[in-house]
Amino acid sequence: MIYRKSNHRFPKKAPLAKRIFVYGSSLTGSVKTGLAHDAYMHHGATAGHKAGISGQAYAIPVRDHNDKLLTLIQIDLWVSRFLVFAAEHRELQFDVTAVGCAPNEYTAQQIAPFFQVRTTNIRLPKSFINVLINPTPLQEL
Repeated sequence: MIYRKSNHRFPKKAPLAKRIFVYGSSLTGSVKTGLAHDAYMHHGATAGHKAGISGQAYAIPVRDHNDKLLTLIQIDLWVSRFLVFAAEHRELQFDVTAVGCAPNEYTAQQIAPFFQVRTTNIRLPKSFINVLINPTPLQEL
């Protein structure tokens, strides 16, 4: 059976109460558009929540307080915090969206490697899995 929210498809493994929707957020805490809005509407994320767990959602910042895209190094640090949290909460299933890969953001080739070393309770989007299975050299930014 397939669990479907926000046009993202994930195989159903964990009960819904233990599933966490992982999305890219802004340090403004806005939930007006995109996956942040879906997290607010369908997964219990609170308005103004900038990073970490809220309801059944986990926010990984990809934009700053001025809604400017964070650097890859900054996003990598936020992803690292998420990976530690997921490792400490093995009872939860984390369904990661293509964090930081919306239009006018980064590519899956740039973001997916941040998730290379992860625990088994983290499910990645197909675009990230494809990159990790078939890596290609990064072009200079």
